[in-house]
Amino acid sequence: MRAGSLVVTALMILVVSSPIITTSAQGTGDSVIINEIYVSPNSEEYGGIDWNGDGEIGRFSNQFLELHNPTDSAIDIGGWWIDDLENGGSPMCSIAWGTVIEPGAYVVFYRAQTNIEFDYWEGDTVTISNDEGLEIDSVSYPSEDSDFGVPYGYGSDGSWAKLSLSLIHISEPTRRTPISYAVFCLK
Repeated sequence: MRAGSLVVTALMILVVSSPIITTSAQGTGDSVIINEIYVSPNSEEYGGIDWNGDGEIGRFSNQFLELHNPTDSAIDIGGWWIDDLENGGSPMCSIAWGTVIEPGAYVVFYRAQTNIEFDYWEGDTVTISNDEGLEIDSVSYPSEDSDFGVPYGYGSDGSWAKLSLSLIHISEPTRRTPISYAVFCLK
């Protein structure tokens, strides 16, 4: 009986003295955020860009999701999930183990890698969840709202909106650099 009391007391001390670990959601800046999504690629005749480097301009394979690590620490996103509509839309996509986003860095995932389709006609919600299934960040856009060649992201006032080209957070060469991260998708 006395040994049981000692174990319970030791566990209580351990729990009380351990730091509390929290997960942020909705882009609060203390975890990875969805920084930008690109729904409606523009055609070549209207100045479209081959963002994913597959040689095709204006294809939906150029749709992308950009994650940003605004923290001062590297964050391992291996085993995290990318999804559009919960229990609907495209199949969930799991990010490969060992994928790390360095402090202040950005990572882009293209539809060509994830098979996640952003739905122009119905609108969509894009979510990233950690390996325990807890939502880390989520963004939405309404139906028939995206403009060709214009991404959604955080504007200068911090609100989620369509971005003008002058407000895009990352320079064009960053997105044109192929991503070395493997993405595994559920089918």
